[in-house]
Amino acid sequence: MPADVKTSKVQSIITQNKALDKIIVSIASPTNKAIEPDEFVSYINDFSTTIIELDKQKIIERIETQQDDEKIILLFEAIQSNLPFLLDDKDYLSFDTLLTKEHITRKLESNLRELSSPNGLAMKQLLLNDPLGFSYPALNKLLQLKLDEHVQLYDGYISNQSLDQFTFFIYPKYPSSNTDKNQGLEQLIKDTKTKLSQIEEYKTIECDAFGSQLVAAGNAVQMKSDTILTLSLTLILLSILFFYVFRNKYAPIQILIPVVFGGLFGISMMFLIKGAVSMIALGASSIILGIAVNYSLHFMSHLKHAKSKEDTIKDLAEPMTIGSFTTVAAFLSLNFVHTPILKELGLFAAFNLIGSSICTLIFLPHFIKKVAKNHQPNLIDKIAKINPSKSKWTIIFITGLTIILSFFINQVRFNDDMMKMNYMSDELLHAQKIINERNSESLNSIFCISEGNNFDEALSQCQIATEQLAAFKNKGVIKKYISMSDFLLTQSQQEVKINNWNQYWTKEKRQTLMQNLIQIGSQKGFNASAFDRMKETIETPYTKLNDNYFSIFKDFFKDFIIEKDKTIKLISLIKTKQEQRNSLFQSFQETSKIYLADKQLVVNQFVQFIKDDFNHILFLTSFIVFFTILITYGRIEIALITFIPMVITWICILGMMALFKIEFNIINIIISTLIFGLGDDYSIFITDSLIEKYQYNTQKFESVKSSIILSAITTIIGLGVLIFAKHPALRSIALVSVIGIFSILIVSQTIQPLLFNFFIQNRTNKKLHPFTLWSFIKTIFAFTYYFLGCMLVTLIGFILIKCVPFSKDKMKYAYHVVICKMMWSLLYIMGNTRKHIDDTHKPDFNTPSVIIANHSSFLDLLRIISLHPKILLLTNKWVWNSPVFGLLVQLANYYPVEEGAEFSIDKLKYWVDRGYHIAVFPEGTRSYDGEIKRFHKGAFYIAEKLQLDIQPILFHGIGYTMSKGDFLLKDGEINIKYLPRISQNDTQFGKTYSEKAKNIGRYFRDEFKKYKQANETPAYFREQLLKNYYYKGPILEWYCRIKTKLENNYSTIISFVPQTGKILDIGCGYGFLDYMLAWTSDKRSITAIDYDENKIATAHHNFSKTNQINFIQGDALDFPKNEYDCIISLDVLHYLIPEKQKALLLKCADSLSENGTMIIRDGISDLEQKHKGTILTEKIFNSNFQLQQN
Repeated sequence: MPADVKTSKVQSIITQNKALDKIIVSIASPTNKAIEPDEFVSYINDFSTTIIELDKQKIIERIETQQDDEKIILLFEAIQSNLPFLLDDKDYLSFDTLLTKEHITRKLESNLRELSSPNGLAMKQLLLNDPLGFSYPALNKLLQLKLDEHVQLYDGYISNQSLDQFTFFIYPKYPSSNTDKNQGLEQLIKDTKTKLSQIEEYKTIECDAFGSQLVAAGNAVQMKSDTILTLSLTLILLSILFFYVFRNKYAPIQILIPVVFGGLFGISMMFLIKGAVSMIALGASSIILGIAVNYSLHFMSHLKHAKSKEDTIKDLAEPMTIGSFTTVAAFLSLNFVHTPILKELGLFAAFNLIGSSICTLIFLPHFIKKVAKNHQPNLIDKIAKINPSKSKWTIIFITGLTIILSFFINQVRFNDDMMKMNYMSDELLHAQKIINERNSESLNSIFCISEGNNFDEALSQCQIATEQLAAFKNKGVIKKYISMSDFLLTQSQQEVKINNWNQYWTKEKRQTLMQNLIQIGSQKGFNASAFDRMKETIETPYTKLNDNYFSIFKDFFKDFIIEKDKTIKLISLIKTKQEQRNSLFQSFQETSKIYLADKQLVVNQFVQFIKDDFNHILFLTSFIVFFTILITYGRIEIALITFIPMVITWICILGMMALFKIEFNIINIIISTLIFGLGDDYSIFITDSLIEKYQYNTQKFESVKSSIILSAITTIIGLGVLIFAKHPALRSIALVSVIGIFSILIVSQTIQPLLFNFFIQNRTNKKLHPFTLWSFIKTIFAFTYYFLGCMLVTLIGFILIKCVPFSKDKMKYAYHVVICKMMWSLLYIMGNTRKHIDDTHKPDFNTPSVIIANHSSFLDLLRIISLHPKILLLTNKWVWNSPVFGLLVQLANYYPVEEGAEFSIDKLKYWVDRGYHIAVFPEGTRSYDGEIKRFHKGAFYIAEKLQLDIQPILFHGIGYTMSKGDFLLKDGEINIKYLPRISQNDTQFGKTYSEKAKNIGRYFRDEFKKYKQANETPAYFREQLLKNYYYKGPILEWYCRIKTKLENNYSTIISFVPQTGKILDIGCGYGFLDYMLAWTSDKRSITAIDYDENKIATAHHNFSKTNQINFIQGDALDFPKNEYDCIISLDVLHYLIPEKQKALLLKCADSLSENGTMIIRDGISDLEQKHKGTILTEKIFNSNFQLQQN
């Protein structure tokens, strides 16, 4: 339990109260046959004798079968000896009646008959000491101490009112927490009952026993039995599985090496830090085995597909380190929760996993002699080859199921009845039911605890609490209460009681009473000395309660007095109905010294702490995992792709638990840490394999899937076999585990690859830019803006053109103005695109013309419409019939070109006469590569027929900003250049429209080439270069950013490189310069070489890679023999020894063509500090630093 003050106090009361730590035994007749009470008494006595005889292990401390007469006599004598202290004001009101001669006569006659009967010794002694019953009010208080009104004493034995049910108690020597010592209790009671059942007169007596020791011991025995069964099944099944998968008899042992090492490492670290580890934390951490074994399984599984152990370690080092770090951090977050046991579990589990992961990567390889060659795929490998992420029906099913299950996640319930987590045999369940029915009132109690630094202070607090309880009783909130404050009084209370006594018993009253007693007593046959004790009672000068009185009543209330750490705690028992319980706890005014408690409160608090901690842990671990993935991979997109499947998994788990009515409890909720840990590991391994495939084009994905499937099967076997356990706590783990692991397995192998492929891999396979979160948001925003704008503009157009019955031309113009402004706003609201207009040759929009422009993007439509309101656009059929903007186009009188230019002349002339321009894309369709295609004749035919000038406009950068066949809006440029207006009478491009189409097309391409070269500087391609290195690790991405920034996008180097010819780049690294060289001139043929195979693989597998660049892995001196027009060597020579530097330079010189260029840059050895900085930079950014210095 959490160590806050209130909880600790309540817990100590529950654990230290001996009255709760006992076994209740109830006997009765199961038949209708009547049994004499004395037979029950005889059975009880024989039971007590027999069980003591059979108790060879001495686990029974005592048997309480009946009330002790001697103790009762001592109790009565103590009350009579201290009677003034036990009387209230109302008691004195009845004394006057007791002093009359009539009452004395009747009472003495009654006493005489009672003394002649066979009643108990204690009752006779009471009559002799108090013949008139002055002590009855005090004794009545004693009688009120019984909680159950249906209970009575039969000759000191506890029975019901009808004397057909008797109860007695067994006090074990050890508390319920000591299950090892108490394991023989249930069998001992069974043996006792069996032996007694052989006696003829006892055969009709049924005996039931129930207590916390029996429940706890039974749990321990069943837990042990279930563990042996399930562990045996697990070991057998896993051994078969591992042998089948690895074909190695040592595989099970090898897999367990990191698990054992991790456990020992965890225990050792706990000893060094805390000195001990609790068995509860040790037992609960067994779930960590499911994660720890996951590491060795990944290693063994990858080893089957790898060339060597070294390659396996290299492949697994990063994902296993990330996975173990996130899981360890998640477990360490348990130190922020309330519950101490969870804190200890978190610390131990964290060290356990650290040890397991270290052992897997460092020590386990040494226990594996060799790598098996010619691996034959097994069933798991074949399953791993199935790619459900490519099945649309699988994705639709999972998506639909997730949506459906999301509506049920709030319906998952937490079972806070901890008794349901206990295992109880049928016999014990029956005994619990019987005893609860027979003793329901006395068993269900609430405790009111009063504290003090000494007994008198505790009594004062108890008196304050009793006043509250009395008020609650009067209101009906509580049915009854027992407080020792009625018998044990503080010094101030004693003084008040003595004063009341002395005021009542005047000298005259005492003399009159004794005279009447002696006189009437002699008439009834009593000797005068029989009333000496009465005389002593009323004439004794009382000052305070004597020590003997306190000793007797402390012994009587011993189970309700707790002395520990110099603090006294007094317990008052409260009986109330269950429906009034909450009202009592809410209304009772607690203080630091007075508070209420019961077992239900402890359980409720514990359960609430678990609930709160679970939610806290879930949030904290989610944050840790997400943040770690974000930092490790450097992209929020990768973090989301990795994390979203975990969220979907939890939706599926919670939804299915709700549908199948599976409840969380304090046991299986801990399994959630295992599920989260495995989900974390699976997702990270999948992500790492997807990124590695994306970066290097490696085929590790299937081997990762195979190891994950094996891990899932292993975990399902290990936890699924718990379904065969009888213990409800263990059995509750099975279903949650199977549902959780199965959900993780399916989601991680479907949704995660789907997301990665959709946003990244599939796009780059098509030579498209991968999505980023920001670009995706911008694109969605732009299309949403466009869609809503089109709807609004269409509505406005419908109103202006269809609903306004006058000034049609003016309404049409107004509509065109609205369209123009809307398209302009869309272009300019997207701040990520840079806009530039070269209007050196300012266009004349006052005179109608045919506007022609190149066409490579959907954005060309928006750009050309936004130039001026009086523009009519010739469109194709798909634009005309578009469900989004088709009506907008039709209302604007844009014309589909499929109708043919010759059929549109009359329609177009109408609008040309009203000052409108005709906009045409003469290529007829968008270009994929940005190159201008052949011009069709339609635009020039229209210009000729309508006698219009031609206004050429160059669009540049728009095709990159939004490419054909792609809806991604990139951070590009939208550049416009107005070319000189071509008059209809200008014959330099030909006289006919056919000649003009050909010649103006050639002129247009030449001008576009010049405009393109002017704009497409290295800086223009920087974003494109960066996108090629996204999702390949944060270090590489930032290296690319920093490197290009420092190199000014390689503009200086590129300026020295010829625009055409063969280029050799020695020490190309990741290929930054080579891509810039290719993009700035498509006439260059580039060969790039580097010693680091990872760098070459990364550069080669960029989505912008074309045949223009050839990347080669090899030594600097091993570049292909050829005649190069330019050889580049940047910052390479300082890695070579002088002899190799000279050899390289000579080979480069020999390989240069005539008039060829050699560009060499390197550090100056005299500038030692700068040279060291360069070397350090290369080390940080994963350079293969040993670049053959030898």
